Amino acid sequence: MSLESQMRQYAVGQNHIGISQSRLHLPITFANADQRPYMQALSKLMSLESSSARVLFDFVEQYPSSMDRNRARLMLALVYMESGDRINAAHHLSLVQADGLNDEEYSQCLTLRAYIMLTEQNTSASIPAARALLEQASTGRSIWAEWAILYLCNLDWSEGQASRAATLLADHPWSPELAPEAAYLQALMAYEREAPSKAIARTQELQRRFPKLVERIRLQGAMGQAYYALGDYTNAIRILAPLELPNLTAEEAFALGAAYYHRAQSQANGQMGLSIPALQRATLAQGERGAIAQFALANAYRADGQDGQAQLALSAVMEHPKSSSKTKEEALYQLIEIGFSRGYDAFGSQIRQTERFLADYPHSPHRQRVIELLRGYFSVGKDYQSKLDFIKRLESQGEKLTDAKQDVLVRLASTQESDPATYLKTLNEAIALSGKGEAYAIARVMRAAYYLREGKYREAEQDAAAAMRLQQGASAYEHGIASYLHGYALYNQKRYAEAYKSLDRYASSDAQAQMRADALCRMGDCLLGQGGQPQEAMACYLRADRLHPEGSDEALYRTSTIHRQRGEYDKQIEVIDKLLDKHPQSAYVADVLYDKGRALLIGRKQSGAADEIFASLEQRFPSSPSAPLAALERALIQSNKGDEQPAIEAYKHVVLTYPESSEAQIALSDLKSLYAENHRLDEYAAFVSGLGGKLVPREQDAVHLKYLALESRLRRAEAGVEQELLTFVGDYPDSPDRYRAEWLLIDRYIQTERRGEALERLRKLSVLTLSPEQSLRVQTEMGATLLALGRGAEAVEAYRKAYQLAHGSAETSLELGQKLAQTALDAGQFTLATEVAQELLRRKQLPAESMQELTLLLGRAQEGNKAVKTAIATYASLSAYPDTPAGAEAMVRRATLMLRLGQAKQTQEMLEQFVATGTPQQYWLARAFVLLADSCEAVGDLYLAQQYIQSLKDNYQDPEPDIQEMIEQRLTKYSQKS
Repeated sequence: MSLESQMRQYAVGQNHIGISQSRLHLPITFANADQRPYMQALSKLMSLESSSARVLFDFVEQYPSSMDRNRARLMLALVYMESGDRINAAHHLSLVQADGLNDEEYSQCLTLRAYIMLTEQNTSASIPAARALLEQASTGRSIWAEWAILYLCNLDWSEGQASRAATLLADHPWSPELAPEAAYLQALMAYEREAPSKAIARTQELQRRFPKLVERIRLQGAMGQAYYALGDYTNAIRILAPLELPNLTAEEAFALGAAYYHRAQSQANGQMGLSIPALQRATLAQGERGAIAQFALANAYRADGQDGQAQLALSAVMEHPKSSSKTKEEALYQLIEIGFSRGYDAFGSQIRQTERFLADYPHSPHRQRVIELLRGYFSVGKDYQSKLDFIKRLESQGEKLTDAKQDVLVRLASTQESDPATYLKTLNEAIALSGKGEAYAIARVMRAAYYLREGKYREAEQDAAAAMRLQQGASAYEHGIASYLHGYALYNQKRYAEAYKSLDRYASSDAQAQMRADALCRMGDCLLGQGGQPQEAMACYLRADRLHPEGSDEALYRTSTIHRQRGEYDKQIEVIDKLLDKHPQSAYVADVLYDKGRALLIGRKQSGAADEIFASLEQRFPSSPSAPLAALERALIQSNKGDEQPAIEAYKHVVLTYPESSEAQIALSDLKSLYAENHRLDEYAAFVSGLGGKLVPREQDAVHLKYLALESRLRRAEAGVEQELLTFVGDYPDSPDRYRAEWLLIDRYIQTERRGEALERLRKLSVLTLSPEQSLRVQTEMGATLLALGRGAEAVEAYRKAYQLAHGSAETSLELGQKLAQTALDAGQFTLATEVAQELLRRKQLPAESMQELTLLLGRAQEGNKAVKTAIATYASLSAYPDTPAGAEAMVRRATLMLRLGQAKQTQEMLEQFVATGTPQQYWLARAFVLLADSCEAVGDLYLAQQYIQSLKDNYQDPEPDIQEMIEQRLTKYSQKS
């Protein structure tokens, strides 16, 4: 049943127009005109006496001939009635006896007693007692007997005896004074007993006879409901809207809200927001009507674009004890739909709701739509393991989600590349599901790339080929990358002809130009590998260089190699110069510099130019494999020139600079020949004898050996070694190992929680003459130790010194600057924290995470310095990063300050946007919910505040005690206010 149908169900037919929760609809006049003078006299006496007994005595003394004590007590009760003190009135009425009273006065007494019972006590026991009093009072012929009859009619009606009440109202010969009241009651009852149109006609007749009576709010409310029942929403709104909302019953509010709702639905630019206040009040209705009102309120919120409030209302529908199964089904479906449309899942409630829906409503017409929404959910976010667990539970219920599971497994694998075994296991699981979709193709491609990295070329070939065969599921990208990997796998198996075809397929696609250029280079390698097709290979390399957006250094390098092999040295030098010009940072620079030097020597016989190239290579790339080759070439150039001593020095340079290279052995051999030719072998022997310590360093220092022994024993945790280290430090204060020994002791003390002793050693180290790097380490560790000891102010000074020492290293300086700023903030030194944070934030190319953390820290420091508005602006600069810890915390701190400044409405709007956007920072999201409730309370919307806190209580799963305490405090406060 649609929402409109359910709302109409409570608007047509009899017994669906709610009249009132009270049993009494008629006004009452407590005293007759001739009783007024005595009541005024009693009031005067009451102002002079505190005792009611004394008041009665004085009254009877003053008016001995006018009335006896019972009549006086009746007068006193009337005075209490008029003053609103019904407890005392009931007490005195119960003491009145019939003696001394006429029939009218006694009927008056009984009627008033019944009236108080029904209006003040209103219990199951009071109703029969009140009925007995009214029946006794109705036996006379006075005006009060007629009042009693009216109330008996009203009581019959409220107890389901409307026919009896209607008969009595119609048959009784009413006095002119009470005929209007009887007509009013008949008109009111008509709304339950007759069709809405007849009830309205009766009210219109009443209006012609007694215009004033129609102005009574209950009759107006009933008439408004009747118009709504007839589908006359304009008249329903006309009647009900002028009545103040707090005065409406829940049923009347339902009719008003529903009328606005239907009218907005039928109009192109309907103002759905007008229905919301009335529907909020209508949720107080009893029974299923209250549940339907809550559901209508949720739909009104949705139509008005207030999805957050709609979610809260729909949650209330789910918890309502009178919600029908169908209503709950629709509400839960809408909750799921809204949740997915908003793109975030606060505390996992979305998934719990979806799982509940699929379990509770297996035959729902919305089931397939929910499954479709789930498929979209599986493709976003990074909580892959929880998604897999969810899919497993759904599969146990019979759902077929193979493609979704495969997609999630592939996404999970993409996060596991640092753990190869787990990465492969996840891919294997995804591939085992088989299929023809894109996820399957991606899994095969990813595994092919993995096998290629591991050198398992046959396995890589098989996976890549499987992905290439998927004509439907795989995208053009997967087809292309599969061809690329397939070609590489075949190339590494030396199956060059097959590899060439796969690589050519990829190079001819519209894939990334850089990767297509790489494929062309491999194609050239394949041509060379097939038996030497240098011209065709160079054509591939030329295409690669042209295709690459910045030119291909690899293509140029391989082209230069072909020219060298063919003896085309001028062309080789031309290509090398192009590579050096276009790619000065290329990994091939050292190699091509060596090749250029060789080309100058061999092709152009330019030894001087070649020597300059080799010298440049050795200077720029001393660790390159080409460096010892270049050094040896320089020695050969000197030797070939006949310059013996320069040649000797050049060979010695090779030996001493690259002692472990094969070129060093060649240089020693050539050096020996040079010395022998000049009869200087004794010099060679002396040179060689000194090479042992140079080539294979040996430690001969006894003190150093002692230190190494102590270090080894300390690592084995031998007893007594700490004391021996202390002795070593004392015995050898000038040893190079003194600094290392001190650190062994410091590390030992810190590991065993003896930070006081560690601090003592650090202080002794800090006064020694140390290098800047050593001083930096000492001050950094001293700051951490002081901080662990709870001596924050001293830690600030240590970190300040470390920060000053670290200015040579941007990375270390940034890390220590953040430490200094945070420690100063924690120590209450807000000005220092502000200065350091601002200094660091002025740096260029600051990492995003550091920038956000420093900005948050700056805001907190400004907040500590009472610069509230400045802090708000600082926090606001992080609003673009709601997903990060710093961004989420800044949002909460900003909202807290705004709320403190009285900007409740702006705070509410800002937090609603934050909650709607969502954040993975669950703790700060929970804090935002609490603040959102506080802002709603501040603007006077206690209902919405309570809904937010209740939603947080129901859905927040983490056990942080501060969040739980905030929730309970607010729920208690709201309960006391409501």
